[in-house]
Amino acid sequence: MKSIYHFITTSCIIALVCTESIVHAQSNLSIAKGYLQSNLKTYNLSENDIANWIVTDNYVSKHNGLNHIYLQQTYNGIPVENAIININVSNNRKVVSSNSRFITNINDKARGTQRISSLMAVNNALSELQIEKPAGIQMLENRNDARKYSKFQKFDDIDSDITSQLTYIQETTGVVSLVWETEVHTIEPKFNAWKVYVDASSGEILKKINMVLECRFETPDDDCHYDTKTGEHAHHSAPITSDHSFAGDTYLVFDSPVESPNHGGRTIVMDPADPIASPYGWHDTDGIAGAEYTITRGNNVWA
Repeated sequence: MKSIYHFITTSCIIALVCTESIVHAQSNLSIAKGYLQSNLKTYNLSENDIANWIVTDNYVSKHNGLNHIYLQQTYNGIPVENAIININVSNNRKVVSSNSRFITNINDKARGTQRISSLMAVNNALSELQIEKPAGIQMLENRNDARKYSKFQKFDDIDSDITSQLTYIQETTGVVSLVWETEVHTIEPKFNAWKVYVDASSGEILKKINMVLECRFETPDDDCHYDTKTGEHAHHSAPITSDHSFAGDTYLVFDSPVESPNHGGRTIVMDPADPIASPYGWHDTDGIAGAEYTITRGNNVWA
C-alpha cells in the first residue's frame, strides 16, 4: 500500500512539473506574439508579413534561464528559408532581446507557382550535380500538404534517400521565389550533402549549397570550401608528415588561443581529454587496454 501511495505521489509531482513547463512555454509564446504585434514598425513589417508564422524552436537556456523562441515566416503555408524572428524572454516574462530576418512586404516580392513535379525537380538537381541516374527513380513518400514533401529511393553513389519539398527563397534581386528544395547526399568520389534549389515554375537551378565544410591545411594556401565558395588563407605551418613515434593521445593541432591557420601554427598537445567526460581518453570506450578507433570521432564529427 505504501509503495502504491509513493508511486501515485511521484506521478502527480511529475505531472505537475510537466504541466507547469508547458504552461510556461505557452505563456512566453503569447508574450512573444504580443511583442511582435506591438513592434511591427520597429522591424518595418506589415500584418501580412507576420501572418501564419510557425514556431521552429522554443527552449530555455540552463545557464541564464532565457526562453529562446524562434518563429519562421511563411507564405501560402510554405516556409520562407532563413526568414526567422528570434525573441528571448526572461524568467520574469520580459522580452530582453529580439532579432528579425522576416522579409518586408512579402506579398509584393513573392513569385512563382508550382508547374513542375518533385520528380522533375530531382532529375534536374541530379543533372546539375552530374550524377548518373537510373532509368526510373522510385518514389517512397509523397505528402499531400502545402510543401508536398517527397522522398525517393537512394541508388548507387547516393548515401541516403533523396528528399524534395516546396519552399520560398529570397534571391539577390530581392524576389522571393517558389522552389523545390532538393537534398542529395553523395558518397562518390567523396561525401557531400547538397541542397539544390530548383525553380518550381521553370525547373531552372537557382542555387546549390554543399553543407559539407572542407578545409585543406597542407597546401601552400589553405582552401576552405563551403557553399561552393572558396576562401584563401595565409599558411603558417609546415606540411604535416606521418610520425608513428607520437603517443596514442598526442595530437598536432591549432591549440588555443590560436583561432585558425590565420592566427598561428600547430603545436603538439598530449592527453587533452577531460578526465570526467572522457575517463578513458578519446579513442578507448571500454577501459580495456587498446583503442577502439584512432580517428578523431565525436558527436558531430567522424574524421
